[in-house]
Amino acid sequence: MIDTRLILVEGITGTGKSTTAQNLFLKLRSQNQSVKWFHEEEEGHPLFYPEWNIQWIRTADKLSYFIQKWPLQWESLFRYCNKQILIVTSYLFQDGARVLYANNVEKEFVLQFVKSITESIKDLNPVMIFLYTRDTIKTLENLWVKRGHAWMKYIYGVDEQTQFALSRNLKGTTASMVLWGDFQNLCREMFKSIEIEKIELDVSDYQWEIYQNEINKKLKLSKYIYPSVKLDSIECYCGFYISVTTDTLSCRIKAAEESLLCDFIWPDLKLIPQTKTKFLIQSFPLQIEFSTKSDEIYGTVTIKGADIYGLNGQVFTRIENSTWYPGKEN
Repeated sequence: MIDTRLILVEGITGTGKSTTAQNLFLKLRSQNQSVKWFHEEEEGHPLFYPEWNIQWIRTADKLSYFIQKWPLQWESLFRYCNKQILIVTSYLFQDGARVLYANNVEKEFVLQFVKSITESIKDLNPVMIFLYTRDTIKTLENLWVKRGHAWMKYIYGVDEQTQFALSRNLKGTTASMVLWGDFQNLCREMFKSIEIEKIELDVSDYQWEIYQNEINKKLKLSKYIYPSVKLDSIECYCGFYISVTTDTLSCRIKAAEESLLCDFIWPDLKLIPQTKTKFLIQSFPLQIEFSTKSDEIYGTVTIKGADIYGLNGQVFTRIENSTWYPGKEN
């Protein structure tokens, strides 16, 4: 492993940042490294800015305050990196520079803003992994299919309210396509301008094993081998599970060939088995644990891990006679 205390994973939305970060986290942990992965949605994130949504920060005073105050939050990373490696996704480019770019701040200022932040953390020997695609429109369209219509409406609803879109009279999905396409071009310029250890990957072809091998080579890491787990019959996990505290929160576990997926946060998230009853949720620092087995069917799932969307500690019980696997649906 190269000498670093901070790994930044960047790229526009939908380029595989969270999945890449999860793989890195698992590799480092398996090699007895002390490591912390801060997911961008995690409660208590040291880089979280209280008025994050772009439509709330677009006045001149609020934008000026963000420019002054947010870079100071990066200094807090030194405390977290004291005895461990920290993995941070999205915050420098997607959740930081994009605030400025979406508010029509001059490109040269954005470039200098990012460069000054990287200089302030240089003692952590940071490494940036930058993921990009050749066709941002295709990337967004694929992402909208994957994450669903509600998520798509949320994204373009935010994007069309930005100064970038309003000043160009861009609306709906067009606002998102133009904004994210132009912003990725800026990201590539920012990536080239910063003077830290860098890894750039074109992920357009979804060859994730090849990309992971390239990251391993650059970081001098061995390949992570997922545990080989012989599951109980796929059917015993599948079904609809409802939260014991609120009937508005549900989790659907379903089969896809010999693996499990869950509709939870987003549709079709892969469950990665660690044991027969414990599974990692792909792209999130969360684990699903099955319990209370009766008549060869699991009746309860518990969510454990980081505090994301208030899910840590949530318990769900299975709706009786519900199934979701090939060839049968109730």
